[in-house]
Amino acid sequence: MVIRFFAGLREITRADQLRLTDPPADVAALVQVLVEHYGKPLRGAIMSGEGLSDAVVVLVNGHNIRLSAGADTPLSADDEVALFPMVSGG
Repeated sequence: MVIRFFAGLREITRADQLRLTDPPADVAALVQVLVEHYGKPLRGAIMSGEGLSDAVVVLVNGHNIRLSAGADTPLSADDEVALFPMVSGG
């Protein structure tokens, strides 16, 4: 599994991607793994309370998880997960 980080999330993780050989079962479990690995700065950027923040967009194989099963979206070893912070501006 490959996790790709974009924009401010790339700055927080200091990585453009992370490879996992033993993928978590779903996006919610992946978020926990990432927070354990990268700590509080990433937690603040991608979580709200105990769940996924509305300020982050998560794509699994190019599909927005919010349009399907959300954080319960299942994952497998050959998936590509992309994390984007919401962008605002004018």
